[in-house]
Amino acid sequence: MDLDVHTSLKQVLMRHDKCPHDVAEAVYKGSAEGDFHRIIARGSGNRWLERALVEDVYSLLRLYRFHGAQRADVSISLAQHHVIVERTALEVAAASRVLPVPGGP
Repeated sequence: MDLDVHTSLKQVLMRHDKCPHDVAEAVYKGSAEGDFHRIIARGSGNRWLERALVEDVYSLLRLYRFHGAQRADVSISLAQHHVIVERTALEVAAASRVLPVPGGP
């Protein structure tokens, strides 16, 4: 996962944080490109995972999430998404330390 993927996840989560009562509508009407779960699948770099989640079962998963998001309290889901964003930040930071510095030894 890279910085662009992390940034996309963070932006989606910030939109959900601003209007948690609108999460169900956002899942239902939201663009596929702005979907938190699709961003993770695509950003994973795992072609099998991406194909399985984005192409094969995406519609079913989206329907399941839509029904789950209709609960009065979506704070548990949002908290879980925050943990994912925190972990991707750690992964991006770790990867940036491992990469050689351009022009370095």
